[in-house]
Order: sequence, then C-alpha cells, then structure tokens
Amino acid sequence: KTLNPILVTDAASGDILRDVFDGLVRQNPYTGAVEPMLAERWQFSADGLEVTLHLRRDVRWHDGKPFTAADVAFTFEAIYHPRVPNSSKFVLLIDGQPIKTEVLDDHTIRLRLPRPFAPLLHSLGGAIVPRHLLADALANDRFTQTWGIDTPPEKIVGTGPYELTQYVQGQQVRFRRTDDYWMKDD
Repeated sequence: KTLNPILVTDAASGDILRDVFDGLVRQNPYTGAVEPMLAERWQFSADGLEVTLHLRRDVRWHDGKPFTAADVAFTFEAIYHPRVPNSSKFVLLIDGQPIKTEVLDDHTIRLRLPRPFAPLLHSLGGAIVPRHLLADALANDRFTQTWGIDTPPEKIVGTGPYELTQYVQGQQVRFRRTDDYWMKDD
C-alpha cells in the first residue's frame, strides 16, 4: 500500500521495508532485550525525564549522505505531524503528549519525556527516515503522497542492509545488498 515506512499500516508494506530502513534500537528475538541499532548507546537522566541517544557515526543513507541526529528529530516531527496519519504516533505519545527532541550535535539527540516511561526503548525500533529527502514534502503537505507504490525503487532511501531495486505491485519485490552497510559480522 505504501513504500513510506511512517505510513505503513499493513503487514505486506512493513515486510517489504523491514530491511530497507533501520530503527534506533531493535528487540533481540531470542532474549527480548533491547539492542543498539542506529543508536549505539543511551543514557537516562536520574529523574527518567530525558534520554540522550548517541548515534553511530559510520551510517550512511543508501544515497551516500550521512545519517545524523537531524534525521531522528525529523522522523519524530513527521510522526507527530497532525496531517500525517500513522500508527507510530500512538506508540510514541506519553499521556497524550509527544516526546520532544533536541539535537545536541550530528550524532547526539536528547529526548524529553512528559513523565518517566519504562517501555520507551521498546518504542524506538521504528524506521528512521531521511530528512534531506522528505523535509520539503512534510513542509508542503505532500508527505502522505511521497514514496507511494508508484515511486521508482531507487528513490526509496534507507539505512538498512538492503536497497529496493524493483517493485511490481502484487507480483514481485527485488532487493540488493547494501555494500557499505554499517553492521558487519565477524
């Protein structure tokens, strides 16, 4: 139904995009523990109202642009935007209030919570999207029409281990391994 990960509400779209986009964290399927992904580490304030995320420095978007904290802040902005319908918003509201973001530098972002929220880390696994490609669409109320199923696959730019190379609705999806993916095995 969509190739925009913020707008995904169906399993098929989510399955296609799962390996094209990374989240800040992931849940280990065997242990259930939250593990680093785009956020390589984090620190909570003593009162539990702030979490500072330290982002990986070796991550690039599929188009070669560097991944930064501005992309994370933009993703939160898109999720909370009143004219962007999405299911992620409800996972990231605390008592009906949004999480506020503060970019500290290119690789550090602070999240400010309305109150301590124990499941926060479990809520941060959703796809992060590229500000440099989608900011104009959000500003001009075209975000919900961006990255539809008619978008050329090379225009769908993530940070994940695979790049979309072909999409034929109801028939076929093809991927290519991302050669410079940040995660390497031993």
